[in-house]
Amino acid sequence: MNTCATCGDKVLFGGVSMGATHFCNQTCRERYETAVRLPKAAATYKQFLARLRREPTNPVLRQDTLAAGRSYVLLAHRSQGQGGAAHVFDEVALSNDIAAACAGAGTGTVASATLVTSPSPEERLERLAGLRAKGLVSEDEYQKKRAAILDEL
Repeated sequence: MNTCATCGDKVLFGGVSMGATHFCNQTCRERYETAVRLPKAAATYKQFLARLRREPTNPVLRQDTLAAGRSYVLLAHRSQGQGGAAHVFDEVALSNDIAAACAGAGTGTVASATLVTSPSPEERLERLAGLRAKGLVSEDEYQKKRAAILDEL
């Protein structure tokens, strides 16, 4: 005979099971969700958000974070006696959390790419002169490109 995971009573006919965990009634199951599963779901969601801050451009991680957030919201609603339905406000809150975690995604990447791919005009002119000296660029090509670089200033 099984015992209730919440109160320790014996589970008789009509008990409630959740996988391998047994409860004597629905109230004990809800108490278990509030005491055990809700904190775990909250911690899991926070872990996903932390990972998303480190990998903000990972689309699979975004989806997993959203799924973890939805699980957390549903458990929170059940623990408050609101049933298992999520509200529009919950979806907006989850979306805001995910957007905040991903907020720095473009900043570092764009700045570092700009520094790497955009040499200064001086560097470009020096490189162009080097190509001319090696005979890789004709005098006419050199003059046209040099004029274009100087026009950008």
